[in-house]
Amino acid sequence: MHIEDTIVKGTPNRNRLIQYGFKEESGSLIYRTAIMDGDFQAVIELTNNSLDGHLYDSATKDEYTNYRLDSGANGYSHKVKEAYLALLSDIVANCFDQRYFHSLQANRLVDWLSQHVEAYLDFPFTGPSQDVGVFREKKTNKWFAFIMPLDQTKLGKEPKLIDIIDFKSNRVEELLTDSRFYPAYHMNKKKWITAILDDSLSDDELIALLNEGLSLVRPSLRTADPVAAGKH
Repeated sequence: MHIEDTIVKGTPNRNRLIQYGFKEESGSLIYRTAIMDGDFQAVIELTNNSLDGHLYDSATKDEYTNYRLDSGANGYSHKVKEAYLALLSDIVANCFDQRYFHSLQANRLVDWLSQHVEAYLDFPFTGPSQDVGVFREKKTNKWFAFIMPLDQTKLGKEPKLIDIIDFKSNRVEELLTDSRFYPAYHMNKKKWITAILDDSLSDDELIALLNEGLSLVRPSLRTADPVAAGKH
């Protein structure tokens, strides 16, 4: 998983990138700036809506990569990493049209939720879990789903940052016979189930499942048809 994947959300805005200082070179937009009091030159490149970056030692002109291996909270490479992430965050804040989540499908589900009069999106956590978006029923405030970024190695797949959705279901065993579903991540595996938001499941399929989950946290509608109960 690349460092850049943990920072970049939203859609790059070409006009704002150029205003920020990006220049077009060989079909890409490239930005160069000094960081760490001039010790390094950062070269940030946007190609096909994907942001990538490199750091070069200002004295030797060699590429510096130790910050990508650093996992501790101390040491010089960690300070370089923090400076690099701060630069990326500033670029995203100033040059990207913002979305809640990395994947397009996750954001389409948020759009659906925003039109739903009986549910809302909440970001209740801080720190490492601040990107976890919880879907709550308005009257009870109970969760019926949440979306979060995840390195998909935790689902037994190749390294890549993805968005997953966990949602309540009374059909967990049935759904797990479909390879597009996974045992619930960090939740009760008898009552919750996980899916990757990569369009392997259609929006309509996921919305039907979310309506079912919503019905499970609305006491007055628990015995009603779950899909019909979620429609307005």
